[in-house]
Amino acid sequence: MFGLPMSIFSDPEEAAAPSDEILPDEAAKVRNLSLKQAMEIAETASLDVLLSEERINEAFGKAEVARSELLPTIDAIASERRLQRNSDAIGLSNQLSKTIGPYNLFDGRVSGTIPLINLSAIQNWRAAKANRKLSEQELTSTREEAMILVASLYLEGIRNREALKVAEADINRDKRLLQLALDKKKAGSGTELDVMHAEVEVSKAQENLEIAKMEVTRSLLKLTNALGIDLNEEIKLSDELLLTPVREMNFQDAL
Repeated sequence: MFGLPMSIFSDPEEAAAPSDEILPDEAAKVRNLSLKQAMEIAETASLDVLLSEERINEAFGKAEVARSELLPTIDAIASERRLQRNSDAIGLSNQLSKTIGPYNLFDGRVSGTIPLINLSAIQNWRAAKANRKLSEQELTSTREEAMILVASLYLEGIRNREALKVAEADINRDKRLLQLALDKKKAGSGTELDVMHAEVEVSKAQENLEIAKMEVTRSLLKLTNALGIDLNEEIKLSDELLLTPVREMNFQDAL
């Protein structure tokens, strides 16, 4: 639920001025995504999984069609007619009237067939069942592959995000060193060569920063594509890389 900020303006122009506050519609485009949520989406809603489920439904339908060929077939036909005949035309003499009827004529027929031995239908049914079982196995394999892919892409995104933090820290450090070199040169204790060297380091750090930003964007786009999420929706990885201390082991514990 979003709350609307309420303010009292003394100046009408101040009230009409645009605000820098993020609107609800803009904030709704950012999705905080944990690794668990990404795995759940990959298991149920990824494109490859949905395609595999459709193949299972198709194989199930083909198996049912093949099975129907082994079942008994019953045909029923019913008809009713209202007739009026001329007695002279059918060889009957009626002194009272030359017409007979009108009268109703009802005809009903039922026929059935039972296949005793239909080798072709049996083979088709067995092939359809085998295809359905194979499709179910493919779905299981597709789900596992999708989850593995999403997990690797998620971890890649976290690694690139941490690398971006390192690149930002490096350029901040190199900028401070450049400023220090300029101050030393101004004070007479530094040289032009020191300043040039510091500028080169800042340039390298800036290049590494741009590369790190591109890698973060690329990894998030790959994860978005794997999950089938709208490209207009921004993903924010909510999990963090945690360093777990390893307990020291002696030789006996290692054995």
